[in-house]
Amino acid sequence: MKRNYLLVSLLLFFVNFDLQSQEKNIIESTSKETFAEKIYLQLSSTVFTTNETIWFKAIVTQMNNCPTELSRILHVELIDFDKRIVEKKTLRLQKGIANSFFHLSKKHVSGRYLIRAYTEWNKNFNQDFIFNQYLNLYTPKTISKTNDPIKNIVLTEINENELSLSSTIHPKLIDPKFRGKLKIFIDIDGKNDSILLRKNKKGIYNFKYTLSKESMQAKLKIALEGIKLKNNKLGFVNSFTKTIIIDNEKLDLQFFPEGGHLIDGFLSIVGFKALNYKGKGTNITGTIVDEQGNKLTTFKSNHLGMGAFTIKGHLNKKYYGEIINSHGITYKYPLPPIIYTGYTLQVRQTNSHIYAKVKTHATKNDSLLIKITSRGKSNFIKVKQNNGLSTIALEKNNLPEGIIKLSVFNKNLNIECERLVFNLKDNKRLNINVTTDQKSYIQRGKTTLNINIKNNNNLLLEPNISILVLNKKNIGDVYNSQQNILSYFLLSSELKGTIETPKYYFDKKNKTRIQDLDVLLLTQGWRSYKFSNQSMETSIFKTPPETNLHVSGSIGEFFNTYKKKKKDVLLTMMSFGEPKGLYSKVMDSTGRFHFNLNDTFKNELRILIQTVDKKGKKKDYTINLDKKTAPKIKYKKQNNIQLPDSLIANYIEKQIEKKEAEKIFETANGSIKLDEVKLSGYLLTPEREKMMDLHGAPDIVIEDKELHKEVKSWSFGLFSVLRSSYHDDVDIEGYGDNLTANAKGAKFTFIIIDGIPVKAEDYSLLASLPTKEIKSIEIIKHPKNSRKYLTDVFEDLRQLPFAFHDILSFINIYTYSKKGLYGIQRSKGIYKGVISGFSEPLDFYAPKYETSSDINWKQPDLRTVMHWNADLKPDAQGNFETTFYNSDDIGDMLVIIETITRDGKIGYKEITYTVHKN
Repeated sequence: MKRNYLLVSLLLFFVNFDLQSQEKNIIESTSKETFAEKIYLQLSSTVFTTNETIWFKAIVTQMNNCPTELSRILHVELIDFDKRIVEKKTLRLQKGIANSFFHLSKKHVSGRYLIRAYTEWNKNFNQDFIFNQYLNLYTPKTISKTNDPIKNIVLTEINENELSLSSTIHPKLIDPKFRGKLKIFIDIDGKNDSILLRKNKKGIYNFKYTLSKESMQAKLKIALEGIKLKNNKLGFVNSFTKTIIIDNEKLDLQFFPEGGHLIDGFLSIVGFKALNYKGKGTNITGTIVDEQGNKLTTFKSNHLGMGAFTIKGHLNKKYYGEIINSHGITYKYPLPPIIYTGYTLQVRQTNSHIYAKVKTHATKNDSLLIKITSRGKSNFIKVKQNNGLSTIALEKNNLPEGIIKLSVFNKNLNIECERLVFNLKDNKRLNINVTTDQKSYIQRGKTTLNINIKNNNNLLLEPNISILVLNKKNIGDVYNSQQNILSYFLLSSELKGTIETPKYYFDKKNKTRIQDLDVLLLTQGWRSYKFSNQSMETSIFKTPPETNLHVSGSIGEFFNTYKKKKKDVLLTMMSFGEPKGLYSKVMDSTGRFHFNLNDTFKNELRILIQTVDKKGKKKDYTINLDKKTAPKIKYKKQNNIQLPDSLIANYIEKQIEKKEAEKIFETANGSIKLDEVKLSGYLLTPEREKMMDLHGAPDIVIEDKELHKEVKSWSFGLFSVLRSSYHDDVDIEGYGDNLTANAKGAKFTFIIIDGIPVKAEDYSLLASLPTKEIKSIEIIKHPKNSRKYLTDVFEDLRQLPFAFHDILSFINIYTYSKKGLYGIQRSKGIYKGVISGFSEPLDFYAPKYETSSDINWKQPDLRTVMHWNADLKPDAQGNFETTFYNSDDIGDMLVIIETITRDGKIGYKEITYTVHKN
């Protein structure tokens, strides 16, 4: 049957919407999210070992992917699997671009980490435009099955619906000093539970748990608490996780009708997605049947577990997808129910047009509004129905590249159905030409790459370029599974959820990528577009863009912090970075102050603020600094990986080989470096080491910057802060001058300041200790030699406030003065604190072998990352050249080039070259 399509030419650009159409009644709108900044991090890998560095480049863009001119500061954080920020960077954006690194070490426990990046401006848009990328981190050591702390796993059938899962747990294989009760965390198909185990007479912990026979997998996690570091809310643990697969053939199969619903009597396209027990897409073949078992059609997925089929459903009938596994067991999955009336939206593409057809039997000849949206910019096009059918054709050349959202509204302006479609424009990208100076190279040989970049009019450009060179065998497959600059800006940044192998859809060598991209949007894109329908007319931006480092806050009376200052207060601030800064401000009429700082590159920038009155006399005022709040951490739980799988086995083995080879070299050269014994994230100063030797390791550590963060406007002295913020660790009892502090669970706690025990008659002085003079606080719950200071603290041992068998604890306080209780002095009118400066840059280091005499073949060179340059500069002719030296690895090396121009054009290129044995 011949169909007539309303031809609409849309120029969806971001300065203006220019529409040329047969239809005159067109409404334009802009959503709030149009003004969000997109953030992309190019990472050197997504798999690391604890002896490596995470190199990354950040690109922050505004509308039409142009590098941002709003924000000049970017925050990047490394977050572990317990939602703790373990590392963070504050980066200075230069025309929307910055680069930095995270050094990894033994303090980073093996597992799945999240790296995220955000600007202050993006706090206006919830979580949708925060960059998130998961990393897997491993310890480069051989893992022996005999050291597995979860052993003897047995699945026993209890009845036809339940199974019993049992095992023995050996926590001392994780921590030989472990004792007492053991808590096991259990995750059964996403449902969480925990149980407490006690060891039996033989000293073994027996685990037993009942679960449904329908369960797919059970994840057991042992977490043994070590020293709790309160700075950044860190509580480091020794942990081990093991996943037991109950049914490795059962799938999670979901169905997605095109447009949103299956309508009675209408032929509809239904997308589907199949995930295996690992949560990955898997290739399937199945059959669609009705409730009587009658076969309607078959379906088959692509390699990513996605596909589509057509079905004409009828009201009051139920339909199922059937999958038969290798053992002949049939799994049935229900399709969405058929509804009596509604709208269907079918979208098809040709080389030149996107065709959309809307069909319904709810109305016959009414008008509909079809909304076409790209990156938050929208047009409403009014179309007439013809016997319940409406059609339009959109010219692809006049649409931007990327996701286009089509939404259908009825005459009452209620949305009826939606569909995402991708407008792919390979010919609009930057053309990147890369040549090597040789066809192949030898180990440690010099490699030169020449690059030029042109637009589609063959004009030479000078964009921002990054170059990454990797060992393809060791980590190339891992890199292929992560996103690149094309897949992020055109796809991942606008579509919710995790996209498997996003690079696949932009590789011209993949012949079915266009069809697969359409199925991706039909399934995962089912109403998961990041740009909302909220109009700019009702939008408010509460958080301004962050353009510079600054310190701001308010001033109150020392004893009445809420009392507004009426008299002028002069503030002088010093910052101790490079260069040092000196700033002066007068408090404004509302009692507030604001210092704009110079660009200072220092991760932790110490500041000192002095307050004086208009006569220049020092005055004690309460200075309350404004606190920045990080966005809520959203971590998608998956298995904390402990054992390497086939994809990264070679990589882990290579890191083990590298470590062993370096150790052999150091031994051969008489420079054996012993592993330094460190507690996770804990700096062992001479003072701390002395106390640890005497009394054992602390259970809880509160560092100065964490303690100072917890000081409230109404706080007065140390005990008020401990009572309000650390009540889970310390009990503050009594009132007035008779306050006492005890570690949780202790009958009495000795207070030791800078190694000097505080006498009993001086305990009344402790409550008002100024927190700004305290460097750290440590709690030892069960110290060795717990009665060592009896005679130092108590003059009359007959009047001890505890019995001989009572539990005694220690609180160690370290001060900046290092002189004990009476050495603590508070400077009048002085405030000392620490803020975040810009992270200091670091150049990528690799050895240079200019001549044969530079090469020491006894010293191994087993780099995985051969070369990293996040900001390659052009020569006078606009061409780019970079030179580096290969390592000892042989085989193919992968060269990755990513680039962006000031007007938002992006490009990506991969080439390989070969290194032979010398």
